[in-house]
Amino acid sequence: MSQSPTVSPTVLSSLFFENGIFTEAISEEQFDDDLLESGHMDSMSLMMLIETIQQEYGLEIEPAIFIAELRNLNQLSQFIADQGGVS
Repeated sequence: MSQSPTVSPTVLSSLFFENGIFTEAISEEQFDDDLLESGHMDSMSLMMLIETIQQEYGLEIEPAIFIAELRNLNQLSQFIADQGGVS
């Protein structure tokens, strides 16, 4: 049985940039930066991010879970991989 591919922070950064969630792609050095506190996202872009994850990976993430646990690209990519979400 083959493993699901890993969802990397780089892939997510590009996806979110292409979908207008980020105004620029986030560099590898910023993968641990808090997306809300760093200004990469606001509440509207948070909702867009959640919708994009649902469309691309078939996963639903409650905003409260994102705010509490998934605030950077490393955490978010690990969550998607752990939940088995693949495009």
